[in-house]
Amino acid sequence: IGATVFPTSIALAATWDKDLIEKVGRTIASELRAQGGHIGYGPVIDLAREPRWSRVEETYGEDVCLTSEMAAAMVRGTSPKNNGWDRGIVSTLKHFVAYGIPEGGHNGNPSNVGMRDLHENFLPPFKAAIDAGALSVMTSYNSIDGVPSTANPELLRGILKDKWGFDGFVVSDLVSIDGLLGDHRIARDKEEAGIMALDAGVDVDLGANCYSLLHDAVKSGKVSMKVLDEAVGRVLRLKFELGLFDNPYVEPS
Repeated sequence: IGATVFPTSIALAATWDKDLIEKVGRTIASELRAQGGHIGYGPVIDLAREPRWSRVEETYGEDVCLTSEMAAAMVRGTSPKNNGWDRGIVSTLKHFVAYGIPEGGHNGNPSNVGMRDLHENFLPPFKAAIDAGALSVMTSYNSIDGVPSTANPELLRGILKDKWGFDGFVVSDLVSIDGLLGDHRIARDKEEAGIMALDAGVDVDLGANCYSLLHDAVKSGKVSMKVLDEAVGRVLRLKFELGLFDNPYVEPS
């Protein structure tokens, strides 16, 4: 509210202007920080290769090269790694992964993608943006080969955290952990859904209907304290680096 409204991502991508996109990112970061915000839910870097999908305008298009370049430019403009921890914001890359090719074009439907296609096309934009300084990644509602992205340790731990060395945090899409119960039907209840997501590598529950139930799961030994500490530590470290415990308020002027 009260901030600059830029064109949609698909229009920004049509400029083919990396320097301009970086300036846009820097403006977004400065305006958000001036209002007391520290995190942004973007850029959306799904490859839009299903034209019936309802979110094409949120993306940079269908091309892996262009999307990677636009994503990296936007993150260079927003990230505190490039602009200083007193000025930058945490960029949240969306949506991990292969979200823009849902079956039948219906949002959140399963994505039919092979491993070669995944690694050659859908993962590179995320890698480029992380290398540019992105500090948060959001999971997607879809599933790949029957495994929901919000409960996929091969993607979240194996590729993102272990192979790429991602040092930010993973956040679920809105109530997508609940979806492990209601949509994907792989969890018996919300507590089990929370356990599955946390073990897979999701650090933050956007919706907090499932992680709020983990207290008893930790006490009963269903959740490892080491796994919980890792998730909490990733979030707290960024809060310290952003100065939220030392100087959490903005200068009104």
